[in-house]
Amino acid sequence: MVSRSHTVSQETCWESITLTLERASHEGFELSRLRDLDRVRHGRFLQQQPPGVVDFPLEGTYDPYLVGLYFTRVKLGNPPKEFYVQIDTGSDVLWVSCNPCSGCPTSSGLQIQVKFFDPSSSSTTSLILCSDQSCALGEQCSDSLCSSQNQCGYTFQYGDGNRAVDGIFGFGQQGMSVISQLSSQGIVPNSFSHCLRGGNGGGGILVLGQIVEPNIVYTPLVPSQPHYNVNLQSIAVNGQTLPIESSVFTTSDNRGTIIDSGTTLAYLAEEAYDPFINAILQSVSQSVRPIFTKGNQCYLTTSSVSEIFPPVSLNFAGGASMVLRPEDYLLQQNSIGGAAVWCIGIQKLQGQGITILGDLVLKDKVVVYDLAGQRIGWANYDCSLSVNVSTSNTGKTEFVNTGQLENSSVRYEPYKLIPSTVIAFILHIAFFGVLPFL
Repeated sequence: MVSRSHTVSQETCWESITLTLERASHEGFELSRLRDLDRVRHGRFLQQQPPGVVDFPLEGTYDPYLVGLYFTRVKLGNPPKEFYVQIDTGSDVLWVSCNPCSGCPTSSGLQIQVKFFDPSSSSTTSLILCSDQSCALGEQCSDSLCSSQNQCGYTFQYGDGNRAVDGIFGFGQQGMSVISQLSSQGIVPNSFSHCLRGGNGGGGILVLGQIVEPNIVYTPLVPSQPHYNVNLQSIAVNGQTLPIESSVFTTSDNRGTIIDSGTTLAYLAEEAYDPFINAILQSVSQSVRPIFTKGNQCYLTTSSVSEIFPPVSLNFAGGASMVLRPEDYLLQQNSIGGAAVWCIGIQKLQGQGITILGDLVLKDKVVVYDLAGQRIGWANYDCSLSVNVSTSNTGKTEFVNTGQLENSSVRYEPYKLIPSTVIAFILHIAFFGVLPFL
């Protein structure tokens, strides 16, 4: 996640190899800064083996004030070279920067050495030409471009010319994403799940497959949308439905609700934000002192927020509700005179009608992206515990420990992905880790 606008044109490479997901962060960021960083990515929103299960244990600590992001290590090429790529459900492509890369950032704010893939050093690399269908599809989205040498290139915009990791591991639902390609070949189920720990220990797990949890509730995905759009119908604070017109949440070209693991905070459409804030204030007016600091609605309190602040219910189509504890919409900023300063972490998207649910509200939950069934489900869960994972075609389940990948030495032969929309090179992929094909 980054800040100032800086456009990079480069050749990009792809390939997927799964290792450990970690939580990266850098210190000293205010809430307004996090909001600015999320705004950069939100601009993009407006523009034969039997199936198996792949699990990725997560590491690190969730703390939005540290500008955390989830990433995994992947090894690309032959011989393989390791890269860090951000896990992002709002993107469809697995890419890393290639060498040479004119104008590309060379530093990271996360104490990670930025690396570039050297196509000449890999025996499994080949060029994607402008005549390739995948390049043409990318041009429709204004992501790919053709050079005078008939090579398909890729453009990506960083906020300030810096970047945290080497690339992006997109888990979007479009055909060029890794999950779509692998499931179409029958290698993995057409679904994935994650469980992000929100406590001090951090960590969690990401699974290619469905986590089985009896309390999961599902809501349908909105058809024919580029992101994971769902139909939010109403919001209730302390059991009282807020006076918000239902049309505020209706999906259209510039409205709707998106679930996005690549967003740090959460955002409400402009028309929904003020009723939400007013309802919170009315619920706690006798117990806390409201303050407005650095553009954020905050509260001073000496008591536990779980005892003072009300639950919030996000109510979706299909009867599914996501109930947020105070810790799911509040962020502790600092202390003043022995009183803690808690700020509303759900922000307003000024002048926009989009609602985005990021890591702030997705933490401490099992979240299942059932692409085959075109639905998303969730349930509250202690993400430090192991999970059960199912493959849809067999009905079998496997008990997966969140830490077992670290000690695994299982390796599998490479599979070849079909060409992606915005990639400049085709490479073979090999999975490193636990792939129990059931």
